[in-house]
Amino acid sequence: MGLFKREMKVDIASEKTGFEPVRTDTEFVSGISERADFTLRINDTLLKGEGRYPAAEYTFLLRIDDRGNSIECFIVQQGRSGEIDSLDLKNMLKGVLE
Repeated sequence: MGLFKREMKVDIASEKTGFEPVRTDTEFVSGISERADFTLRINDTLLKGEGRYPAAEYTFLLRIDDRGNSIECFIVQQGRSGEIDSLDLKNMLKGVLE
């Protein structure tokens, strides 16, 4: 085994035709409505003395609805391989929000 590097990339739906990287500037954040669709890509890379080797790649589609006093999050995984599934991601996000 060896060390792993985990990279995450989050994109938000834009103009109903594509996705763009999420930014944190005020103008961008204020333009998000009560419902937003996201893609979340997780890339795992195995780090060894001989070099870096791709270990796994996961892609999830998320829909987040702000209902005022609660937030609903729907998660769908593209593909079925790997160690992380939609329930794992839901639990990770739930831990961040608590």
